[in-house]
Amino acid sequence: MSWNSNCRSRREQYTGLTVASLLAGLSKTERKSIYLNILIGNTDPSKHPIYSEKWLSTLPDRLLTYKEDDPDFERIKDWEEGGWYRNKTIYDYTHLLKDCYDTGADYVAMIEDDTLAVKGWLVRFTGSRSCGRTEHE
Repeated sequence: MSWNSNCRSRREQYTGLTVASLLAGLSKTERKSIYLNILIGNTDPSKHPIYSEKWLSTLPDRLLTYKEDDPDFERIKDWEEGGWYRNKTIYDYTHLLKDCYDTGADYVAMIEDDTLAVKGWLVRFTGSRSCGRTEHE
């Protein structure tokens, strides 16, 4: 299972609370069943408000950033600096989804950085996966 949060610059940051709500109360086995990807969407990650937060180096399984040797880096930077938010957002989501696909995860959830998970969310999710399936699936 992969969990992703696309991080974008804006005044107030809730990413830490989102991640905390997703991971709080999970057993070690439950935590191991989740692959947490976080994308720092800025081409200069140090400009993102959460980049220097301590939890970012320990909680995610993978922290994605854009590298200057990426063949699309200049285009991404132009979109970012030119205010082409629609193009940039689509690219960010595509980048995240490809990375999730490459993990081999059976399920992917794209979680925005202003979302709070309710207590017991993982048990509810894993229990609901079998709903609607037939014996032949």
